[in-house]
Amino acid sequence: MTDDVEEKLVELAARFDAELARLDAMARVTPEGAANRRTPLSRTAIDLRQILNRLQPPQKPSPWDGVTQRLSELERYAKSLRRKAKDARTEADEWERRAMLCVKARNDDLAQAALHNRREALEQATDLEVRAKQIEDARFELQRCIEEIKGALQSR
Repeated sequence: MTDDVEEKLVELAARFDAELARLDAMARVTPEGAANRRTPLSRTAIDLRQILNRLQPPQKPSPWDGVTQRLSELERYAKSLRRKAKDARTEADEWERRAMLCVKARNDDLAQAALHNRREALEQATDLEVRAKQIEDARFELQRCIEEIKGALQSR
């Protein structure tokens, strides 16, 4: 292997490892608050770390197929978070409607409770959207790194 390819692989491995560490941290807690739960994110990080540790062309395409499948799972997971965020925004709109009805009925206590529930739903929606964006960004970065690693391995 030439020195340039080796240097490129070492550089890619370092960037890839940093991205995996970030993914591992994100995978520890899901938006639902369940700690240490296996998510598509954590499974992808495990698969990618195994490939990274080998840094050799796969004898058969199945390891890369597994990574591609995990990246697809990440995409589906991010989409599900986006759907949940949309549902939370819809719920917030419903709480706002209820608050308006309570104001019209001159029931300020219920209106305040409804507005509180609206704020919570909006915070949940924002959190879900942020999480989805982080996962999408990490997925794109991993995809780019994978393509670079594949190119470096093929050019050896």
